[in-house]
Amino acid sequence: AKAPAPKINDKATSKADTIKAMSDTFDFGLAILKEQTDQTMIAQAKAPPFMGPSTTARLFEFLVGHTQDTYGQMVVYLRLNGQVPPASQRP
Repeated sequence: AKAPAPKINDKATSKADTIKAMSDTFDFGLAILKEQTDQTMIAQAKAPPFMGPSTTARLFEFLVGHTQDTYGQMVVYLRLNGQVPPASQRP
């Protein structure tokens, strides 16, 4: 990858630091995605063992799905605590 990986503070405890880490991570993922070509997306990629043989496209699809699953878990947590999730808030 040409995009430099962000320096993430893995000991962050403040809301601002946590949001910055998440934002930097998403920016990095988008930068890596923009580097891809049709050929690199269908190429075999190094994947975690539980995924088995995978293409780069499959890894990106897994990460998007995993992010949606995590957001879904956060929505339940927020609602159980009387909060309105960001995507459900009216401007």
